[in-house]
Amino acid sequence: MAEHRYLAGADCRRAPIRARGVKADDVRRLTLHLSDFGYTQQQGFLGEINTREHADHSAPYLVARAFIDGDVRIDDFEERRFRDPKPLAFIERITMVSDPALTTSGGDVLGARMEVTLNDGSVRKADVPYRQAAIEPRDR
Repeated sequence: MAEHRYLAGADCRRAPIRARGVKADDVRRLTLHLSDFGYTQQQGFLGEINTREHADHSAPYLVARAFIDGDVRIDDFEERRFRDPKPLAFIERITMVSDPALTTSGGDVLGARMEVTLNDGSVRKADVPYRQAAIEPRDR
């Protein structure tokens, strides 16, 4: 099993809000709060996803896949998957913001925070703590 860090270490690949029954089609918009480091790092991965490395470092892509599929798997970094219109459309609903509350005075990364506005106008929030994440092959 390959070890990999997502979202400057935050485990957004399992979208905790989705685990509460929220599906991709329910989401009007999603704000992803990142540490200063995470936000700065993500600026290099904005725009069209053209490579496997870009896909596996793009926080919006990882969040989109987690909401659509329930998790992120190795094959999500294959070109046919990162060019799929469904996650690309979901990414358009994601805004990233730098959140100083997620950065300690020493610059440590503390994870991420999600704020999801649903189509009915209600808002769901979840903290996504830092953790070492592992990806596994998708069952075929």
